[in-house]
Amino acid sequence: MVTAASAKTLAVFCWLLAASAVVTAVGSFVSIESIVVFGPAMATLGLLTAFLSMRWSSSDLVFLGLSSALITSVVSLMIAVFHWSPSEAKFPVRMVLAMSAVVLAIWGPRSALRVTRLHSISDSEDPLHGNSSFRFSILSLLVLITITGLLIRVLQLIQFGNEMSMFAAYGLSVLVLSISLLIWYGYRRYRQGRAHFPTW
Repeated sequence: MVTAASAKTLAVFCWLLAASAVVTAVGSFVSIESIVVFGPAMATLGLLTAFLSMRWSSSDLVFLGLSSALITSVVSLMIAVFHWSPSEAKFPVRMVLAMSAVVLAIWGPRSALRVTRLHSISDSEDPLHGNSSFRFSILSLLVLITITGLLIRVLQLIQFGNEMSMFAAYGLSVLVLSISLLIWYGYRRYRQGRAHFPTW
C-alpha cells in the first residue's frame, strides 16, 4: 500500500522541484555564476524525484524529475559547445531558465496536488517486489556498457581541467544518468506488461 506519508513525500519533492527551478532562474539574473551551485542542486533533486517515482510507475513525476535535470544539462552543454563567457551566457541561459521556471512552477504544484489524491496500490503491483524486480539481462548489459563508455569519456573531459570541459563533463554526466533512468523506467514498464497502474 502507498501510505499517506509516502504520497506526501512525493508531493514535497514536486514543490521543491518547482521552487528550485524558480530559485535557479532568479539566481541567474542576480549572478550568472550562481548556476554552478543551483544547477547541480536542481539536477540532483530532479533525478532523485524521478528515481523514487518509478516505484509507482508515475510517468508524470518521472518526466517532471528528468525534465528538471535535463534543463541543467542542456544549459551546461550549451555553454561548453559555444564556449560562452559569463557575459555571453547571460541572455540565453537566463531565457532558458526563466521559461523552464514558468513551466515547472505550474507542473510541480499540479503534480503535487495529483499525487496527494493517490490512495493505494496493491503490494502485488509494487514494481520493487516480486516479478517486477529488475533482473540482469542482455538489455541491462548493453545499457551498462553504454553508461560505462560515456562515463569514461566524461572522466577524460574532466582531466583537461579547463572550465569548458567541466561544463561539458557535468552536462554529459546528467544526460547519461537521465537517459539511463528513462531506459530503466521504460524497461520496467515493459516488464510489467498488462498490469494496471495509475497513469496520472
